[in-house]
Amino acid sequence: MKSFINILFTAGITLFLLSGCSSKQVASPTIKEAAPRISLEQLTAEQLLNQANKSSDSTQRTLLLLAASEKFYQQDQPQLSSTALNSIDTSSNIAALNTQTYYRLLLQHLKLGIFDEMEPHQKTAIAIYSPAILDRINIEELKEIVPLLAEALHLQNSHVEGAILLIEYSGILSNKYDFPLLNEQIWSLLRNSDAKALSDFTYTNSDQDAVAWLELARLITQNQINLDSQYRSLKTWQSKWPSHPAVSNPPTELQLLAALPATRPSAITLALPFSGPVEHVGKAVRDGFMAAYYDTLTANNAAALKISFFDTNRTPIETLFSPGQQNNDLIVGPLTKPEVNKVSALELNQTSVLALNYLDAPNSLSNPSLPEKLYQFGLNPDIEITQIAELLNQRNQHKVAFIGPESELGFRLYDALVIELQKHEGQIIESIFYKDQKSLSNSVAKLLGTDQSQARKRHIQNITGVNVEFEPRRRQDIDAIFMLAKPPIAKQLNPLFAYHYGGDIPIYSGSQIHQIEEDKNDLDNISFVDMPWMLSNTINIKNSIQEAIPSSASQYTRFYALGADAFAMAPRLELLRTVKGSQLQGQTGTLTIDENGIVNRQLEVAIFKKGRATVAKE
Repeated sequence: MKSFINILFTAGITLFLLSGCSSKQVASPTIKEAAPRISLEQLTAEQLLNQANKSSDSTQRTLLLLAASEKFYQQDQPQLSSTALNSIDTSSNIAALNTQTYYRLLLQHLKLGIFDEMEPHQKTAIAIYSPAILDRINIEELKEIVPLLAEALHLQNSHVEGAILLIEYSGILSNKYDFPLLNEQIWSLLRNSDAKALSDFTYTNSDQDAVAWLELARLITQNQINLDSQYRSLKTWQSKWPSHPAVSNPPTELQLLAALPATRPSAITLALPFSGPVEHVGKAVRDGFMAAYYDTLTANNAAALKISFFDTNRTPIETLFSPGQQNNDLIVGPLTKPEVNKVSALELNQTSVLALNYLDAPNSLSNPSLPEKLYQFGLNPDIEITQIAELLNQRNQHKVAFIGPESELGFRLYDALVIELQKHEGQIIESIFYKDQKSLSNSVAKLLGTDQSQARKRHIQNITGVNVEFEPRRRQDIDAIFMLAKPPIAKQLNPLFAYHYGGDIPIYSGSQIHQIEEDKNDLDNISFVDMPWMLSNTINIKNSIQEAIPSSASQYTRFYALGADAFAMAPRLELLRTVKGSQLQGQTGTLTIDENGIVNRQLEVAIFKKGRATVAKE
């Protein structure tokens, strides 16, 4: 880890150690022997700390502590290095430091913060960052420290500020990084910023390259949903800033966007079950896809797209890939796991496939035998478990109780939660699987331990023969409860938690708790994750579908969203997979694609308040 920085720190101060003599001698009145000078390099880290504790001079103390921190770090003892560095008062002492000492102090915080992932040091580095002092640092040291400072800003979600730092020092950094790589880093930081952060950021300096970068990022982000609008915005921007570095050396995302007319699919086949057991799901995906297509035509007068339909229930999916049949740029589907498994074993040649389900776990990981043009996208509930575990960790709720149905889904998601919690040093400390509605009260009593409390009461009464006045108590070691239940069951469980003295425990659930047609009463204060489609009433496509086919809109609404996002991703599959950090604000979540072609969805966190599902503000 420390091999990234090859800087030898040499202290610029010396200590004078006075040595005395045990025998009395008459000193020469004209000659005074100088005490030996010892460099800080010759002292151990412990000796430096000892000297710092004895020093009453704040600047001297800072130098000694800094040297100790550097020495501990060189010895691969980051915790001791951090302790020494944290002993330095950075609230009032920074202005008194000379430029070289300031550089060393800032660099040491950055190394611990980034390479050793100590977040407090990231924050301290940002807090002591001073553009005025930084400008006095020599060029070689700037090349070292500016990228690290930009990374610290990125890790602290100050993506725009990190990008601006790289832009303003690009003239210096270009000697260390070639322009294409530097532009990729700048663009990645800007694209990690959401539309609000970009809009709210006010740039007060005069660097015109920075002004242009910000304008481009805002244009691309504001038109995130529509690729044609992004393309037109890019072309307009390039005409306005023809000599900008992002024109001569564009980041990969902009290269792919500029090539849109030549690379977007012109023929798409929807390979879905339009008959048979799951025909309603296939038709819902189709209708969502087509609604998004017609919405794009109406809004932007886009070029017509050739769309054909293939019923996978009537004709084997392999037929689409037989010789002479691969005249599609993209196939959207199939929908079921068995069919996705079949496609994964085929030769896809030039045809990309956006499968609307995932392969079985062993096959969906990095597997060189899988077709490169196979993408996997679906509504897998396992991703909800991953995000719930992350949310619990963020809220320091590590001891979790689980209650869910005695079913294949209940057991599978329980196993998934165990694994995800372990990644964050969390654990399930109690679990109950209910069979039916009649067993709910007993299940909650066992989960919270009130059944044991009642048992103790009965035991005492049996021994004493006295009717004991007794208030049951629940177990006190539960930080949160994860409840897997549909609304009818959840509305019974939630009051039961309060009845069994668990009303103060935070309750979490998956998206199945949130159904459009269900009454939300008795669900208050339950947190859950769900797709934007389910949490917004202002999505035009959603409202149009609900008006056109109200009978099925609520039951299959999530599959309409799946179809709409399949259309939105169709022209940007390569872009999302190739450009690290690129994403699409979709209807089923914020969409990204990893190097294996797996589409990941980041859902929104919501909570029930007064019978309404409301997006939570973290």
